[in-house]
Amino acid sequence: MKSDNKILLEMIEQQLEKMLLAVPVPKCTQLVKEGEPCDYIYFINKGAFRSYREMYGKDITTWISTENEFITAISAYFQKAPALKNVEALEDSFLLAIHRDDLQVLIRKYPEMNNVLRIFYEEYYMAAEERAYVAR
Repeated sequence: MKSDNKILLEMIEQQLEKMLLAVPVPKCTQLVKEGEPCDYIYFINKGAFRSYREMYGKDITTWISTENEFITAISAYFQKAPALKNVEALEDSFLLAIHRDDLQVLIRKYPEMNNVLRIFYEEYYMAAEERAYVAR
C-alpha cells in the first residue's frame, strides 16, 4: 500500500506534467527582454543563459545560469511588472516552463507546493546575495 505522501507526490507530478511546456531555445535567443512581461519560470534542462542589463551603452552580464537551475525575471514574474533584465541563451538549450497562473493553481490545489516554492525562493535569494558580493 502506498503512503499518503507518495500518492500526493504522484498527483502533483501528474498535474505538473500537464502544465509544463517543453521549450527548445536556439543560441542567442532573447528569452526575457527588459521592459517586457515575464510570465514563466524556466528550468534549464540543457544549456546555459546569461542575465544582463544594458547600462552606459554596454551589456553588463549579471549572472550565468546553467543546467539544473531555474531562470526568470523574478520581480516581473511575481509582481506582473516589466522585466528589469534580459535573459539570453548562450547555446542551444532546452527548457521546461510553467506559467504563473498554472503555478498558482498547483499551490491552491496542493498547499504542500509552498514548501517547494520556499526552497526556490531561498536558492534564488542566496544567489542574488552572492551576485551582490561579487559586484562589490
